[in-house]
Amino acid sequence: MEVLTKTILLYLWMHDTTLSEVIDVTNHVSGNCIGNSENNIDNIIWFTENEQMELNAKKCNEMVVDFRKNKTVIPPVCIGQQPMSRVKTYKLLGLWIDDDLNWESNTE
Repeated sequence: MEVLTKTILLYLWMHDTTLSEVIDVTNHVSGNCIGNSENNIDNIIWFTENEQMELNAKKCNEMVVDFRKNKTVIPPVCIGQQPMSRVKTYKLLGLWIDDDLNWESNTE
């Protein structure tokens, strides 16, 4: 029995974790990091490593909803050194969310 317990592997799987943040862009300078997303991602990375899981950066996406007339460039959030892909639509709990918050993706 002791030999069996040493050879059994435990697999943990976490899927569809969503992080959202409202950021103040009043004095944002184009290209500079903004908000706490990087710190929040670091906390998620710490959690996954602590639980002996691996975060797959290639499957992580970010979406920016920005209604400002004069938009500044917001750099992508990175997981480690790899920037997340920026998407225009995202499916959350069966509902398609667009970066302009219209319903076209849900009614097509």
